[in-house]
Amino acid sequence: MIFKKRFPAKIAPPVYERVFIRKRLFDLVRHKNAVKVIWVNGAAGYGKTVFVASYLKELQVPFLWYKADNGENTIEDLFYFLTLALQKNYPNEKFKLPVFNVNFVNNLESFTRIFFRQFFSLLVRESVIVIDNCQEIENNAFLKMLKIAVDELPLGLQLICVSRNQPDPALKHLSLYHELLEISETELKFNQQESQDFLKWLNPQLSDDHINAIYAKTIGWAAGMVLMSEHYRLTGFDNGSTNKNTFDYLAAELLSNIPEDKHIFLVSTALFTRFTIDMAVQLTQYKHAKAFLNELVAGNKFVEHSDGSNPSYSYHPLLRDLLLNQSKILFGLAEWQELKRKAAEILVKQDKFIEAMSFYKELKDWQSLKGLVLKNVELLIDTGRNHTAIHWIEALPGEFFDTDAWLNYWYGVALKPTDPLSAEMHLDKSYQQFVLNRDAKGIYLSWQAAVESIIFSWHDFSKLGMWIIRFDELREKNPGRTSIDIKAQFYATAIQALSVYDPQRAWLKNLLKISEHLIHIIPIKKIKLALAVQLGTYYLFTCQLVKTKTISHFMEIALNEKRNPPLLRITSAFFLGLQKFYVADAKSALNFFYQGLDLSESSGVSLFSSHFKIHIIGCHICRADLNSAYSALQKAKETINMQQQITLAMLFSINAWLELLSGNRKYALEQNEHALKLTEITRVEPGYVCSLSLKVQILTELSQWKEAEQTLSVLGRKSKNTGNNFNLIQYYVSSAWFFLSKKDEDKAIDVIKDLLHLLRVEQILTFFGWRPEVLRSICFVAIENGIEEEFSKQLLMLHRLSVSPPLHLEKWHWPVKIFSFGSLIIEVDGMPIKQSRKSQKKILELLATLIALGGCNVDYNQLAEILWPDAEADLARKALETSLHRLRKLIGNDSVLLNAGMISLNGDNCWLDLWLIENTIDELKRLLQNEEMPQIIIKLTDRLLRLYNTTFLKHFDLYPIILKQEQLLNEFCRTLNLVADFHRHRGEHDRVCILLEKELELRPYEEAGYQKLMDHYIGQGQPGQALHIYSKCRQILFENLKIPLSDEIRSLAKQIKSADSEFDAKNQISLKSKN
Repeated sequence: MIFKKRFPAKIAPPVYERVFIRKRLFDLVRHKNAVKVIWVNGAAGYGKTVFVASYLKELQVPFLWYKADNGENTIEDLFYFLTLALQKNYPNEKFKLPVFNVNFVNNLESFTRIFFRQFFSLLVRESVIVIDNCQEIENNAFLKMLKIAVDELPLGLQLICVSRNQPDPALKHLSLYHELLEISETELKFNQQESQDFLKWLNPQLSDDHINAIYAKTIGWAAGMVLMSEHYRLTGFDNGSTNKNTFDYLAAELLSNIPEDKHIFLVSTALFTRFTIDMAVQLTQYKHAKAFLNELVAGNKFVEHSDGSNPSYSYHPLLRDLLLNQSKILFGLAEWQELKRKAAEILVKQDKFIEAMSFYKELKDWQSLKGLVLKNVELLIDTGRNHTAIHWIEALPGEFFDTDAWLNYWYGVALKPTDPLSAEMHLDKSYQQFVLNRDAKGIYLSWQAAVESIIFSWHDFSKLGMWIIRFDELREKNPGRTSIDIKAQFYATAIQALSVYDPQRAWLKNLLKISEHLIHIIPIKKIKLALAVQLGTYYLFTCQLVKTKTISHFMEIALNEKRNPPLLRITSAFFLGLQKFYVADAKSALNFFYQGLDLSESSGVSLFSSHFKIHIIGCHICRADLNSAYSALQKAKETINMQQQITLAMLFSINAWLELLSGNRKYALEQNEHALKLTEITRVEPGYVCSLSLKVQILTELSQWKEAEQTLSVLGRKSKNTGNNFNLIQYYVSSAWFFLSKKDEDKAIDVIKDLLHLLRVEQILTFFGWRPEVLRSICFVAIENGIEEEFSKQLLMLHRLSVSPPLHLEKWHWPVKIFSFGSLIIEVDGMPIKQSRKSQKKILELLATLIALGGCNVDYNQLAEILWPDAEADLARKALETSLHRLRKLIGNDSVLLNAGMISLNGDNCWLDLWLIENTIDELKRLLQNEEMPQIIIKLTDRLLRLYNTTFLKHFDLYPIILKQEQLLNEFCRTLNLVADFHRHRGEHDRVCILLEKELELRPYEEAGYQKLMDHYIGQGQPGQALHIYSKCRQILFENLKIPLSDEIRSLAKQIKSADSEFDAKNQISLKSKN
């Protein structure tokens, strides 16, 4: 019977039923072939051996394993077991390696070198040698042996040492040549994601909350996670419970056989979460603190330290729990309480006041706690730790608030970003206490903070009324001297309050001048930035964009410096986003609003969250992306804070704007009414004005003229003579739209002048409630009437509203303008084209014929037949193709379109006087049917008279052109007669004369025109003028052209002459009788 040889466990790697794969650690050592030594070190339970064993298993390469046990390990043992491990790997081979004996004791280095040279030469398959539990044999002899082994290590073979200790300095030289890779406790720790995966792998029943709690205690310590996971699996999860197995494990590793003085030192210093040597010595008087702590660090005994000349130390959370738990064994209650008090005093000196507060709270030393709170609360708030400030203020007994004004003040200030309504209550109480105490500084600061709380609550600005009254009282009765920075904040907050509550207040201008001066002289950065935010709020709410540019750099500083309080950074993001919104930079505005939203959510200061979401909707509207706007609106509705009435009003208002843009006027009106009521109740003037403006526009489009006019009147009272640009813009826009819709262009032009001048001066390119059709109409009227032409064009181009401008907008920069009455004149980009070359004749005939046939959808074959009547059809089409190519080259490819055999001039690119004349005639006929809008009729008639000043294409004789000339002239004259009748009925006879004379000018060879004008003069009692017209008719028709005059006109002339002779005879008789 053959017996299989059994080898000791010391040379066998551990075998695990299942292993959690540490991919991150595997990646650290993978492909590190040039490294000779990998030193894996960390405290007990960090999974060092498991990591190495599982890594080698994944590599699937032969290796040697040796584990030093907890007993006495000698160098002889190491050589022996390495030889045995070699034999284990090569069972069929017989090796003769040097055997260490007493003869080599004094010549260890020579033996070691000889041994490893022979040993390594026999390893033909292995890639790795592992020495586990190195801490058990780390003496001078071992380190010398290890250095020699490393020197002799052949290429392709690595040494992995697993130890609880950090690498000895004697091995550090390997790092210089990149031959040493250290995997320390820092790398061995599970990070948060790994911990979550590991704990789920251990116990799938653990919730995320349980996992987070375990991680907070273990900080990635593998053994701790295993023990706690198992504990909770067996006993259930209870935050208050302590895992005895974990404590036993730690106690066995660290506290067994520890001297009493060191045990007391550890328990005492566990009072600190982190401490320096000086702090430890002050607390314990233990002189060997430094050496003891460094010994624990070097041995990876669950003690961490920071680098530097004055390092700080901390215990692993579970170890600290264990040590604090043992305080009952080592100390009496009074002694332990006194130690806590001493620890608190040390912490105060070290500016670690939060930890000190915890001790004072445990000791119920309320006076010390209150003093510490009041001393440090401002720092907590300035660094965004409002919740911490609130926690410690609320830790004090309630009676303190009845007597301490400053406690109420700081409590209110801390609550301001998260619960402004409660904040205002405490600040009101502190204000009254400060007044009783005649504390000028407290009075000003509490007034400022209370007003800010009301504004930041976005709930009810009518509450500002009481504080504005108090402001007036403070101005009249100066409560005492205070610093310039406090006064600056006081004034700036008043400006901010009035900008939303009463921007017409008489003394506001003086406050502005003072604040604008102070912002440049105050040296305190925090105050300067706060002042900038408050001034910026006023500038934006009054649309003074030019002034916002003077302080925007302060806002950028306030936003980008992470040390600034969250509320300051959030309000700065809001300011910068709104500023970009006004200049139509929607992309940058969105960036700032999203940045502010992220800050709001990450800091817990959620007051502005809904505002950011609402303004994000506005940005999408400005980008003409209504789908994204509706999506953003839905998100805003889902998260709206219903307690913020003003925010709710804003949501109604922006919903109304969006619905109006989508054409849902009645629903828009309904939503706007909700906004109007809320803004009126809560005294938010900017919101109230916006709602009034939107209401005027909606009612106008619903043709509810009377109510629209009444609303416009209310808006006018809120806006005129206020100097408030925000209000004026809303008033001007709604007025312009109202008057344009009523065709009262004169009144519309007056407000358009004011609107565009204001927008240009302040460089405002967009605003709340703007709509493409409104802005487009305003800009077109402005350009037509020579009002802010360049700025109007800028607005149209910016908002992509310049596509297909109306034909009557002759001043628009049309790429191509064609004048067809008289000579054919073509302008490209404002410059006339020379037409001297004979080669252009056919191109111009093509263009003239295309125009005569209407300029749109003209049949290709029809054109070819007209222009080349004698050519065969194919040749004619070929000639047309060539001419069409040349025409496009002349006036632009985009100006002539060919689609499905139809040729058109592109109406988006080309302006043609014929189109404008035909449109004007159609519009005149429509207005004349209803006999309405006389001013518009006069304007259209004057345009027609100006454009139709000669014969259509008079230098061309192609039959379609001649036919069009006759059609146009007939239609023009019919229209003139209709307009003349309209003016005759209104008694506007001068206008009638102008029109009849124009007809005569265009038709000098038609007797009917002369007769109509004669009849008109006879009717006006001007026979002399009638005879003058007859004489002109006789000369042109009879004498020059030999065309006989009709009996009717000759008879009419005789009647005039006869009547004129009788009148002369009567006059002579009358004169004789007088004589």
